[in-house]
Amino acid sequence: MSADAAIRAVVEDAGLARTLETVPLRHGLLHQSAQVLDAAQEYSAPLPPGLHLSCGIARLRSRHPRLGSFAFDGLGLTAILYRDEAEPFETRIDKGPALSCGIYLTPQQLADSGSGGLEEIAGRLAAGGRLRATDRPPAEVVAGLCRPIDPWFQGAARSLAMEARALELAAMALNWLSLSAQPDARPALLTRRAERAREILEANLAAPPDLARLAREVGVNVRSLTQAFRETFDVSIAAYVTRRRLETAHTLLVRGQGVAAAAEAVGYTPAHFSTAFLRHFGYRPVDLRRH
Repeated sequence: MSADAAIRAVVEDAGLARTLETVPLRHGLLHQSAQVLDAAQEYSAPLPPGLHLSCGIARLRSRHPRLGSFAFDGLGLTAILYRDEAEPFETRIDKGPALSCGIYLTPQQLADSGSGGLEEIAGRLAAGGRLRATDRPPAEVVAGLCRPIDPWFQGAARSLAMEARALELAAMALNWLSLSAQPDARPALLTRRAERAREILEANLAAPPDLARLAREVGVNVRSLTQAFRETFDVSIAAYVTRRRLETAHTLLVRGQGVAAAAEAVGYTPAHFSTAFLRHFGYRPVDLRRH
């Protein structure tokens, strides 16, 4: 069975083949699907052997008897090094948006890829667990990868655009696996202060405390807090709050909540929310509801 046929069989089992696009590339096979499920889908399907990188926006749960399980309530990113396991993944995708973008390389394609990045991904999976998943990938990157390629791109130009998308997905996966493997060399006290500040912000995204109040609650001055937060999470407090408010709203929209309600839930007026959402994700909230 060809790589295209193998992936198409899995996607058909998932009930997502209606919008499936597959494109053979130099580094394997890129596959994309974007649709709205009218009802939950449950399916059982083994993956073809090889390297599978995938990101998406959906509410799903998946389990494999030997490799483990993962669950997403919106955003998700997975990396799987599948060998010759006979057991299938048991998966349920809930009603609502189901958007995905993935790369598949057969074992031979992986050996012949000549890509140090893809080989490093496979090596990290072989050494540290052949199924890795996170529900905290960068939302704007995932949204861009899952958005269908503009039909303006045709022929060789379309293949080139798809190649670029596949490389971006691989780069995101490699960066995530690399960062998660790095030892934490930060002082424990600095990390605890930053993490406590993040907990407070997460609990009050709709109306976050100002810096002075946040610093008092954490027990440091504003300068120490802002420095600790940036060094721990590699982002400013203001940028973190903006990103998390929009990611939370994105999840609410995926669950079917209306735009005005999602905006209110994270402390935005509808007009300001639409502008901020567009700036962050590259499309408007109403565009997500139309997928």
